[in-house]
Amino acid sequence: MFKRTVLSVFCAAALLLSTGAAYAQDSATLTLRSGEKVSGQLVDLGGVGYTVRVNGTERTIPQNDVAVIDFTTARLPGGTM
Repeated sequence: MFKRTVLSVFCAAALLLSTGAAYAQDSATLTLRSGEKVSGQLVDLGGVGYTVRVNGTERTIPQNDVAVIDFTTARLPGGTM
């Protein structure tokens, strides 16, 4: 019983932390399964997909189309990450 409670609390905390990025409208690059990259402000991580604001226009991308979400914006010296 204790393990279930701890697991539930951990899952709830992880959910809150992962959706916090969307509320902050962090810059992100989504790499789609097709290889296309979409960069902009991640506005929503809704159940339907991801909403990204690119040049003032919101674009909704289905979850199944996204391979990677990259929140890294800082570059190290020499152009490496």
